[in-house]
Amino acid sequence: MNDSRLTGRQRILLVDDSETSRAHARLILRQAGYEVFCAEDGIEALVMLAECRAALVFMDNYMPRMNGYDACRHIRASLLKGVAVVMLTACDTDADRELAREAGANAFLAKPVSPACLLEMAGRFCPSARASAMAREPAGRSAMPFAAPVFAA
Repeated sequence: MNDSRLTGRQRILLVDDSETSRAHARLILRQAGYEVFCAEDGIEALVMLAECRAALVFMDNYMPRMNGYDACRHIRASLLKGVAVVMLTACDTDADRELAREAGANAFLAKPVSPACLLEMAGRFCPSARASAMAREPAGRSAMPFAAPVFAA
């Protein structure tokens, strides 16, 4: 059972080997009302996903022990294959996009990702009324420009 029914908040798993990236995204998503779990690599992500039953995974692609592409393949081959996976990467190449697509990712975003873009993507796969309202707010001067996903399911 997904315990998000008990808390009333959608669950998101954030996977990145950078503590700074995790902390930044975690803050944005929590302020938007999501329950956020974090993992440092693909192996930890698979264990955490089985425990937390998140509806959405934001996954870095290049990490130690198990990269995001392999972790995504494992998710697609498991009982949790219905979980949405959005690849986040600093490597925005056609080859990286194709690897993400082949691994079964639902979408692909290039870092750095603006708060509005992160919330818009979270809202596509894991709706939250509060997050939807925040994503519609003006981004402000310091925000990065919005970048639409390269592909989505």
